[in-house]
Amino acid sequence: ILQYSMRNLTQSILLDVLQPMAKQSAKAVEANVHLMADRMMALASDSRIAKKDASRAEIQEMLESADNTYEFYGIGIYDQGGNGLAVRGDVYNSLSDANWFRMMQETDNLTIADPVITSEHTAIPIGIPVKSDGQTTAYLVGMYKYDMLSDVLGAIHIGQTGMALILNKEGVIVGHPQMEVVQKGLNIYDLDREKSAHSIFDAMLTRETGVAEGMVNGQESYVAYCPVRGTHWSFAVEVPKADYEQSTNIALNNTIIGTFAALIVALAIIW
Repeated sequence: ILQYSMRNLTQSILLDVLQPMAKQSAKAVEANVHLMADRMMALASDSRIAKKDASRAEIQEMLESADNTYEFYGIGIYDQGGNGLAVRGDVYNSLSDANWFRMMQETDNLTIADPVITSEHTAIPIGIPVKSDGQTTAYLVGMYKYDMLSDVLGAIHIGQTGMALILNKEGVIVGHPQMEVVQKGLNIYDLDREKSAHSIFDAMLTRETGVAEGMVNGQESYVAYCPVRGTHWSFAVEVPKADYEQSTNIALNNTIIGTFAALIVALAIIW
């Protein structure tokens, strides 16, 4: 009875704690995303480019100023067909083959894409229409350093081996404490074959919020998940049960030893 009660209590407390923790951590990601968005909005409204007759010199001046001020690998201005008008640093020469560019055209709004991996770095593309008199005349795209995600994920510590991760709408891992996992472009469904894990991933990809138990990474785990607003990503915190069962078992063993010791003393007194 004691063993069942303690494990049930541990599970209840963990599930209650994990859900708000996942939401709070997702908000930290959202805050960084919003910071990037605010910077891009400010750059897109810069008077040097937010006019139809902007000269190449003015555009280059603005790009150089932005590149020196913010955490970009590169930044560029593109025409309505996605062709580069002026680029600086490591950025797309053309956006015509990028799926997220078509999304930006359709929505005519700021768009954040999945990380782009090259041999030299991992970057997060973010683009926004540049408007003049209410009409889109060009597109501004910056390649942000991946640090904005890795810093948040690396700061989350729960249990001995618990971790946080971010999935895109196809289940590809776009955020992970280990950079090499993101760079490999791994799909979470290929890593875990268990039905219980897939049911959790399905809920994440439909942008649900919740907590669940399942076999994740080959271990029975607790998982809390929620969407990252402003993106098509989903955030999750995963903690193996073993991280907390060890503490529960120690407490249980100490209780059993104490109980038997008390019984022996009681028997001696009765004798």
